[in-house]
Amino acid sequence: MKLSYLITLLPFLLTSCEYRFKSDLERSVWNQYDDNQDSCEIDLTGFFPNQWDTLWYFSNKYEWRDIYQEMGYNPHCFQDAGDRIIFVKNRRVVYYQEWFPYHKIKNWVGFSGDKLCVPRDSAIFSAKKIKFYGYDENVGILLETKR
Repeated sequence: MKLSYLITLLPFLLTSCEYRFKSDLERSVWNQYDDNQDSCEIDLTGFFPNQWDTLWYFSNKYEWRDIYQEMGYNPHCFQDAGDRIIFVKNRRVVYYQEWFPYHKIKNWVGFSGDKLCVPRDSAIFSAKKIKFYGYDENVGILLETKR
């Protein structure tokens, strides 16, 4: 009886919680951001230390076939969903995240450009806060490579 009651309430409890970060990646970026400056540097080299060698980013412009062709292999982990960030080690996906860029809420993280391939030792980005569609509550951090 109590278990079925809890199972019934669980979806309502989970959806009513304040939702701040969607992923560990977003938490890592927001924790590094210096609110006292207009822009700052974000270092992703320590994100999952020693567990990845290449970071890939593809905007929603790319279909999964294009991504497989660009990466040179099929990582078998996603479908056509939107923007994606993929962390790879030895051609094996160790972390990935997909999101729809038009449904972003506060505390999102985005990348400039349509495609990135960054080795781990070069994963240091310039970052600045921007408002998505100009709404104050939809503030995010835009990352740009420092090349």
